[in-house]
Amino acid sequence: MIKRLLRNKVAVTGAVIIVLMTLIALAAPLLTRYSPTALAVKDRMLPPGGAHLMGTDEFGRDVYARVIYGSRLSLIVGGATVVLSCLIGVPVGVAAAYYRRVDATVMRLMDGLMALPGILLAIAIMAALGPQVGNVIFALTVVNVPRVARVTRSAAIVIRQNLYVEAAEALGAKDVSILWKHILPNCLSPVIVQATFLFATAVLSEASLSFLGVGAPPDVPSWGVVLAEGKQFMREAPWLTLFPGIAIAIVVMGLNLFGDGLRDALDPRLKDL
Repeated sequence: MIKRLLRNKVAVTGAVIIVLMTLIALAAPLLTRYSPTALAVKDRMLPPGGAHLMGTDEFGRDVYARVIYGSRLSLIVGGATVVLSCLIGVPVGVAAAYYRRVDATVMRLMDGLMALPGILLAIAIMAALGPQVGNVIFALTVVNVPRVARVTRSAAIVIRQNLYVEAAEALGAKDVSILWKHILPNCLSPVIVQATFLFATAVLSEASLSFLGVGAPPDVPSWGVVLAEGKQFMREAPWLTLFPGIAIAIVVMGLNLFGDGLRDALDPRLKDL
């Protein structure tokens, strides 16, 4: 599978983008000498160039520093959202596929959550909890758990009908053993692919919530916050929205490219192609 993944130029391109953005986020203090929150009113609204590679905002803050530090928040929120969504959604989906009673109750709850537009549900949760990074992760987890659960359930239902699962049941294997050894490992491939797309969705959702003022607090560097602060100066200082917008587009594109390549590598129908 790894060899097929490495031969896929789309997947490799996406992986390179993700690795580079991760390295930038980790090495942010080494890549700029400016603080993302330090005010310098005398240097306000400077265009890109010179000491400020991406210019400054209305408070004299370095846009380059705010963009690279903002990558930390986006990757943390996206990663934490995916991990929590999978830790909750995968067991729910497997249990729903194996136990009809669970499917009849829990999955109806999942359907109800999916009936609500994701961004509106996240806004409602954030309005109730307040603008904090932890609350953003919680809100996006609530939005994405039903999606992970449904993907897992669909894969687990197919696997449950295989002969080796019926043989394990006939031999008297316990339900926990069947779920853990036979069903769960074989339904992880679509979940892993789904996780990459959920990561991209979480990055976009975090930026959207911060742009609307219900995401990260204003004192926390975030691409959405930088976009929100720069929208009123789009004519006078287009760099305030241009660079964070490019950063969001690059990360989302990288995750989607990697997800497409990973899907092709994990698809057994494409092994002979």
